[in-house]
Amino acid sequence: MDWSSRIYRATLGRRRRLYDDLSEEIRQHLEEKTEQFQREGMSRADAEHAARRAFGNATLIEERSREIWLWPKLENLLRDFKSSARLLRKSPGFTLVAVIRLSFASTGRQRRWPPRRARCSQSWHRTFPRR
Repeated sequence: MDWSSRIYRATLGRRRRLYDDLSEEIRQHLEEKTEQFQREGMSRADAEHAARRAFGNATLIEERSREIWLWPKLENLLRDFKSSARLLRKSPGFTLVAVIRLSFASTGRQRRWPPRRARCSQSWHRTFPRR
């Protein structure tokens, strides 16, 4: 097992624990709210319904909490990078052509930049006089 897969599995395990803890916390809040409504005289089914309505959308709250804890943009970027690396490994011919094409493109760009200085003619100075 290489170091990247070990790190990935360690962070994945930590992330799952965070998600499980969050789900458990939300469940406990809903149970407390349900018990509170039952003490006020509601039936169990009505108390659960009222607790969910008072608490809000639990799934949306979980998603927003995960976005705050983690960096979804960075995770998506890393996931995209892994996916593209996997695809490039599967098709070495395409990878070779793409690398050669990019190297030619960057070399051509470097040769054109910075542009050569144009020789100034007398007419140019008459058109744009210095101040």
